[in-house]
Amino acid sequence: MKIDSDNTNFQLGFRKIKVAILMSTYNGQGYIKEQLESINSQSFKNFTLFISDDGSRDQTCLIVKEFVSMHPNMEIVLMDGPRAGFAANFMMMLDSSGSGYDFYAFSDQDDIWDPDKLDIAIRQLNCSGDPFLNPCLYGSRTEIVDVEGNSLGYSPLFKRDPKFSNALVQNICGGNTMLITNSLRKYMLKVSDHSLIVSHDWFSYLAVTAIGGTVIYDEQPKIKYRQHGSNWVGSNLGWKARLRRLYDVFVKGTFKEWHTKNIECLGYLKPYMPHQNKTILAKFVALRKESYFKAVLAMKSSGVYRQTVSETITLYAAVFWGRV
Repeated sequence: MKIDSDNTNFQLGFRKIKVAILMSTYNGQGYIKEQLESINSQSFKNFTLFISDDGSRDQTCLIVKEFVSMHPNMEIVLMDGPRAGFAANFMMMLDSSGSGYDFYAFSDQDDIWDPDKLDIAIRQLNCSGDPFLNPCLYGSRTEIVDVEGNSLGYSPLFKRDPKFSNALVQNICGGNTMLITNSLRKYMLKVSDHSLIVSHDWFSYLAVTAIGGTVIYDEQPKIKYRQHGSNWVGSNLGWKARLRRLYDVFVKGTFKEWHTKNIECLGYLKPYMPHQNKTILAKFVALRKESYFKAVLAMKSSGVYRQTVSETITLYAAVFWGRV
């Protein structure tokens, strides 16, 4: 791959690399303009911005149309979302945007991208081998900011390897940081029933590791992840977030429901999974039918893990009580 000296374009042979940015919107009038401007300010320029609105009732669509009219040189495609949740909207865009791109990036409506976000992601994937033939995913930490853009800290720094045995029970980076290859997109779209997909970012991590692809986890944040009352999925920082997760696991049974859907999604990918991952999946499915200490022992034998000690303790407690 050749890189132009001005850092604005990448070339694959004689062809410029193309990126599809997929932005899902819903009642985002408060912050979407700033995010649109941060995308316009990317040092990498050869992209198409797909914006799919999922039924906004505020001024979001008007703001987007005004932005389009003010930036005639940007390639922007407006779409109507399926109105079945954010994951279904992103998956619809991943499908509808077509296969004519080398990379696909997910964008929230209320973040702020660093100017070199796409540039860095493409460079990192290029260093991982041949991202144009192989299923690959780039993701990073985020800087957490408040409604005014003031820093509140950073997402957790994960040290353990990004593997399928981790992806089964945890997603390590947000979709708003991800860049995926066309090859990975093709595998993800084998799951035709988008209602099964809990979250587009978790599924991306799950799919790429399931089929033996490459994951690049960047410790350096390249986006500002804004926290406010209308976030679809909030930050994991703070005691309130921890209490919410514990409630979801042990009271609502949300994680168990999510795992059931993820396992069904993996059924579509099973023909492409290496034997080792099929074995891990089989052990995970089996241990969910056990209870108490039998389930805990089965979990230990499976090799499935979360990234930190506290998360692992919670995982084993959930397994003991049949909440996984």
